[in-house]
Amino acid sequence: MQKKISLFKLLFLVFFLFFWKNIALGFSIENQNDSNLYLNKKNSNNFIFLKKNECFSFLKSPKNFFQKEQKEQKIIISNNNFIGFFYKNRFKIFYIVKSKDTLYSIAKNSGYNYYELSKFNSIKKPYKIIIGQKIWMGDILINENEHNFTILNSDNTILNDFSYKFIFQTPLGIKNFLTNNIKEMKICFFCNKEYKKNNVYLHKKLFNFSNKWFWPVKSKNVQYIYNDISDDKKIEISGFKGQPVFAAASGEVVCVTNSFQKYGQLIIIRHNKNYLSIYAFNNSILVKEKDIVDEKQQIATMGLSSDTHLPGLYFAIRYLGESINPLNVLPKINVHF
Repeated sequence: MQKKISLFKLLFLVFFLFFWKNIALGFSIENQNDSNLYLNKKNSNNFIFLKKNECFSFLKSPKNFFQKEQKEQKIIISNNNFIGFFYKNRFKIFYIVKSKDTLYSIAKNSGYNYYELSKFNSIKKPYKIIIGQKIWMGDILINENEHNFTILNSDNTILNDFSYKFIFQTPLGIKNFLTNNIKEMKICFFCNKEYKKNNVYLHKKLFNFSNKWFWPVKSKNVQYIYNDISDDKKIEISGFKGQPVFAAASGEVVCVTNSFQKYGQLIIIRHNKNYLSIYAFNNSILVKEKDIVDEKQQIATMGLSSDTHLPGLYFAIRYLGESINPLNVLPKINVHF
């Protein structure tokens, strides 16, 4: 029972570390205040909505939304998943949290990870979100050079008369457009490739992850362990107490803790958007949270397994939050099972 509780705690921690923006809209539209509209101004122009081929219906602008900018914020679009507000030269796209949503599930379905969404929405640990909360998913930039949208009629025919200049270039154009029967029209965004390509933030590398993995311990004594109940896959590598433990790939240390008795001193490293590596049973820790580490950099020394009380390293890899067999990722060697 104690093992199951410890495993559950670890999975819960990994869940929040992995799964999951200048605007924090954590409560209702009516209760917005100016102080939380743009919490992360530095990267606001670089956060681009990644979903493609999204179509939206037009809505009327509610009162009191973006109170100071109400005169400029007039076009609102929505579909089953997102709502967008036209502001200056862009649609700011939000996801409205539904029952059973997590920051991870929202991020995964939208092409991000929890780290990006939490950063741009200023959502801090433990990344709690509530039903009805608006999660900023990025912007769709509108300009006359990109031709990245199409206006459709109620029968889904393209209305060629509606262009960037006709609708968005001037306040008069917006006003004239809003006087039409916009309820029968849809706007479809069919290409954000160029914006994604030029998106500085999304392509900024905090570390150089080359998808190359290395064994965290120099040993051929490896035991693969699979838990069919939790679908947890891991390996335990035998060695000697005090033996160096190395980072299996370059990345950022996102967790250092000794809160889980079963795992002893625990380290979790994040590798790009997709991977986490987990190191447990450590005797001493040589890194701290937010450290950037290189592959094969020593991060700890080996301690004792909580099960056998013999020297060993617990090692696991998660891909998009799912446990995967580390032996399918690490370089092939003649291991001794």
